[in-house]
Amino acid sequence: MTQILDPVFEITDEPESLEELLKSVKLLLKYSTKVGHRRKLNNPSTSFDVISLAGEMMTSTTNTNMFTYEIAPVYTLIEGLVLDQMRTMVGWPPSQGDGIFAPGASMANMYAICVARHKFIPSFKNLGMVEQRKDLIVFTTSQCNPSTPRSAAIIGVGLKNVIFVDCNERGQMSVTDLERKIVSSLAAGSLPFFVSATSGSAMLGSFDSLTEIADVCDKYNLWLHVDASHGGGVMFSANHIHLVRGIRRAHSVTWNCHMMMNCTLQCSAILIREKGLLEACNSTCATYLFQQDKHYDVAYDTGDKAIQCGRHNDVYKLWLLWRSKGHTGMSDHVVRLFKMAAVFQEKLKSTPGVCMVLPEMEFVTICFWYVPEKMLKMTLKIPLNMLKFDWLEGNNNNNNYKNINNNDDNDNNNNDWLPTFYKVVINNSATTSRDIDYVINQMKRLADEEVNTLMMMK
Repeated sequence: MTQILDPVFEITDEPESLEELLKSVKLLLKYSTKVGHRRKLNNPSTSFDVISLAGEMMTSTTNTNMFTYEIAPVYTLIEGLVLDQMRTMVGWPPSQGDGIFAPGASMANMYAICVARHKFIPSFKNLGMVEQRKDLIVFTTSQCNPSTPRSAAIIGVGLKNVIFVDCNERGQMSVTDLERKIVSSLAAGSLPFFVSATSGSAMLGSFDSLTEIADVCDKYNLWLHVDASHGGGVMFSANHIHLVRGIRRAHSVTWNCHMMMNCTLQCSAILIREKGLLEACNSTCATYLFQQDKHYDVAYDTGDKAIQCGRHNDVYKLWLLWRSKGHTGMSDHVVRLFKMAAVFQEKLKSTPGVCMVLPEMEFVTICFWYVPEKMLKMTLKIPLNMLKFDWLEGNNNNNNYKNINNNDDNDNNNNDWLPTFYKVVINNSATTSRDIDYVINQMKRLADEEVNTLMMMK
């Protein structure tokens, strides 16, 4: 690839001709992964709606920064409207709470930990860790987004103070183990303050029991954050909203609209139940930007809520997409994704050599192992981890390999592993039953070829 692209992509002293630039664009398109393809079932943030793409083009055309109302008056009002709508869907009172669009779920999750810390220890903002005598403790599971422990490391909580709660066989947080570890940390003289639950985990698509976790958080006065990066879209569907039952009791929610809602990258929101905390946590009152004597209500200047100053306009494409479909259209989209996921699961179950990681899928994520039929009839021993074949040829690779383990407190090195498995995510409403047949047939064909190659090597 480097040999093909380097001569074309080289930046030279002299300007390139339009012809040369177009040549490089064509090469880029030829060799890039076709993430919008209906058979690209690898990642939850790949497919996108053409209306959202049009919104992204409009955003780039206006090229607006989101830090003050005077720079982005219309987009600021749209962002406020959309965030209010999202908070209402979570179940919080209308026109209350706060939120902001962040550059990805990792940053949104870090916003949540920062705001929670400010809520519990307001002096930390000015004094730092100097007067903090107790270890701050974060609770999450092995199924969490890696941004949770990463955020704890970045803001000074420390990786050693991230406690991993056990999961059940479906990858859901054990509420009993959560309470046990909270009590243990209190007995050790620590200050537990933050629990990160997951709705639609990256590995198994699991949904934690939010109501039960909220009960524990209320009992011990802990901040409950729900990472609904992938699973937030189920709130559009009356048939599937039960998966996030209890989410209204969360103090903060991360919601990636570039996943299940098919918005173009990136479109991530952090929603906060208590109004004023975002600004109290992050503001530094830069006088050259946020003067208090402006001719409009300075509450519309959202820049002082953000960790960064310059902020990309991520809301317009979502607003345009949402308006084009309405609530009904968004619901229909989510229902279709679940329907196609169920079709994929049933077809896999009837495929010899397939073993499901979970007996029944809960979400649009399907996890399974596949051993080719030829291997089932042989005594020849071939390590399963050697069978990592590409399901689709060319640039529409559809394979996704995952392994998973349960963490024992902070020990990530135990041997409680599930063997590496395949994961499919149905996030493109254009995917059909025929596409699913194609993918499974390709899987079988390429697996047979791989086995034949390995047999020759033996």
